[in-house]
Amino acid sequence: MKNNIASFCENYQKKLREQLRKHRIKLELTQMEVANAVGKSLDTYQRWESGKCLTDIISLLNVFQVLDFSTTEIIDILGLPPLTLCEIKANYQNEDILKNIEENGIYFAIRQKSSDIDDFTLGKLLVLLSEENAKRLKSKHGNP
Repeated sequence: MKNNIASFCENYQKKLREQLRKHRIKLELTQMEVANAVGKSLDTYQRWESGKCLTDIISLLNVFQVLDFSTTEIIDILGLPPLTLCEIKANYQNEDILKNIEENGIYFAIRQKSSDIDDFTLGKLLVLLSEENAKRLKSKHGNP
């Protein structure tokens, strides 16, 4: 059990360190600007970005918000299971939010990598991927 916790903490800190820097640079912010935005000292933010323990949930949420982290990125960093399509639809009935999720999710990634795929084919591919994921989850939990 101790090794699992240590492994999780190490993985979490590594992902967080990489993503903090990546997002800050993408937004063209200095470490000082991020530190000020989250109400922390420059030294504190530099420790976070160098991989030193950021465990305070309020500070963590503030950093995620300031650096414009997506829900998917937060879920990945925290090691949580991904949201299912049903959960997304249940939580986000607003068309603008659903469009944003679609644009920032797998649809957007595939569209960037394979711009020659038509919308119909891409839609079918996403349906197939969703169905395959659902089957995998059912079999993983012992539901044939």
